[in-house]
Amino acid sequence: MVNFEAYSSIISWEAIPTLVIARRGDIQTAQMWGLTFPRKVISLPKVISWHKPSTGEFKLNVDGSSINNFQNAGGGGLLRDHTSTLVFVFSENLGAKNSLQAELLALHRGLLLCQENNISRLWIEMDAMIVIQMLKEGHIGSHDSRYLWASIRQQLKLFSFRISHIHREGNQAADWLANRGHQHHGLQLYFEDYLESSKSDGFQFYDCIHSYAHKLNHFTIGISLIFS
Repeated sequence: MVNFEAYSSIISWEAIPTLVIARRGDIQTAQMWGLTFPRKVISLPKVISWHKPSTGEFKLNVDGSSINNFQNAGGGGLLRDHTSTLVFVFSENLGAKNSLQAELLALHRGLLLCQENNISRLWIEMDAMIVIQMLKEGHIGSHDSRYLWASIRQQLKLFSFRISHIHREGNQAADWLANRGHQHHGLQLYFEDYLESSKSDGFQFYDCIHSYAHKLNHFTIGISLIFS
């Protein structure tokens, strides 16, 4: 069963109404002189949470990154089960691609790896809303990415899946892997047993990925304090 909805309930938002702050004495003094001035508006923090997939389901987080558009692109992602245990992580240098192509290639690679690991139920999460919308609306894409769009749609038919948007602050592990793709050649793929065995050697992947994926708890990988 396919569900393209970007579930608002999946992203946990806890926001207190905006506060308007101004000193009472300042306002009264200004009013005495017939003056007015704008009050300072402070937007309070918003909490963004990562949620585990249901039992028997796997969650794939992916991201793409492009430096200076068409100069150097990277893609990355990670797959976790319903206990938040990592199944695999990947980072890939994509060559000269724009940001949209990088997002699509990261998704394509993630789906291919899920297929190779016999995943059948999948929850896909990414911060590229345009990709989610175009998949939902059936766009075929521009000529330079049309084949890639078609390939992704064929891949999706192999899964019982849902796809949703997550804000970038909640997708930091995939973002880190995508940015790492700028620094090496080809595809780097690691599985949980290798990450576990390498932590005693100070392997950077283990420290960074587990920091993002498990630092707070198995429900949340990112909390962002956003002020406007």
